[in-house]
Amino acid sequence: LFRFSHGKTVWVIHGITGKTAKLFWKNIVNHEKVTVTFDRKQTGIAVLDPSYHKSNYFI
Repeated sequence: LFRFSHGKTVWVIHGITGKTAKLFWKNIVNHEKVTVTFDRKQTGIAVLDPSYHKSNYFI
């Protein structure tokens, strides 16, 4: 995904509750290019805008 993304990319990923999906989502949250994430139980939203400070929210 990162290869096809730029500084204004927003990802919406549905289905982040399974074992493999949780690991995938955790890797996204911890990635240096991802600045803001929103965890909505089954859906994750990731923002790759470098002008934002690193923040993670659980909604």
